[in-house]
Amino acid sequence: MSATLEAASRRQGMPSQNPSDEPEAKTMATVPDYSIYIHFDGISGALRWRIDDYGDAGVLSANEIREIAELFGLEVEQVEALSIRLGHCLDRDTASNFVEVHRATASVRGRETIKELKRRASAIGEQFSKLEEGMNRLEPRFASEPTTNPQLAEAKQLTNELASGIRRIDALLSGLEDRPSVAFDMSPLDKRTVVDRRRLDVVMQCCEIWEAAGRPLSFNTAPIGEHAQLVGSLPEFVHAVVVRVTDPPTKIAGGTLRKDLAHYRTARDRAAVEDDTPPVSDMGDAT
Repeated sequence: MSATLEAASRRQGMPSQNPSDEPEAKTMATVPDYSIYIHFDGISGALRWRIDDYGDAGVLSANEIREIAELFGLEVEQVEALSIRLGHCLDRDTASNFVEVHRATASVRGRETIKELKRRASAIGEQFSKLEEGMNRLEPRFASEPTTNPQLAEAKQLTNELASGIRRIDALLSGLEDRPSVAFDMSPLDKRTVVDRRRLDVVMQCCEIWEAAGRPLSFNTAPIGEHAQLVGSLPEFVHAVVVRVTDPPTKIAGGTLRKDLAHYRTARDRAAVEDDTPPVSDMGDAT
C-alpha cells in the first residue's frame, strides 16, 4: 500500500483526562484522534491490474493496439490514445483509490496484527529450529568427492540464516507489543465502502474513446447462467481492453460493468448540463 498522499481531513478528539504514569501511555493519551486518506491498492476482489511505470508510453503493445483497432473498426490512433490514457490510470504513481484510515482504529488493529504475526513467527521459528537441527546432523564425511557437491553446504547455510532471521523477527515483534504507538495497521476504516477506482477509470476511458469514435453507448442484457451478462459492441470492447491490462486476463463481471457504464453516463450527462450542452439521446439500454 502506497501512502503517496495523506489528506488532512481530521476529526479532532478529546485527550484522556486520566493519562497513565507510563511515558508511552502519556504520549498516546495526548495525541488527538483523526483520520487520514491514503491511496490503497490492496482492495479485496479487485482485478489484478498490470500496474507499472508507464509514463506516456502506454500500457498496450503495438500488436494489442492493432488487434483492438481491427476487431472494432477503430483508427489505430484512437487506440493509441486509449493506451496512453490507460497507462496513466494504471501507473504505479497514480493515486486513485483513496480510503479513510482512522488513527484509533489503526492503533487497535496494529496491536492485533502484531500479535497475529508474532504467533506466526513463533510457529515458523519452531519448524525452522527442527529443520536447522536436522541439517546440522548432516555431514559429507563419507562422500567420495565432497568438494564437487556444494548443495549440502549451501542448504545448511541458508537454513541457519533463515532460522536466525525468523528468531530475530520474533524478538522484534515482541518489542513492538509493548509500544502501541509505533506500528499502525493502515487498512481502510470500512472495507465495505472501498471501490476499485482503477477499474472505474479504465471503463470511463474506454467509454470516452468509444464515444469519440461516434459509437453509441448502448448494450443489451442477456441472462447467462445465474448472472445477467452484458452483450453488444460496447461491453465487448471494454472486455477486450480489460483482458489485455490485467494479469491473469480477467473480464469485469456483468453487474459491475453495468454499474460502471451507468456511472459514466451519469457523469457525462452532469457535465453536459453544467456546460449547457444538450445530452446525447442514445444513452439508454437496448434491453
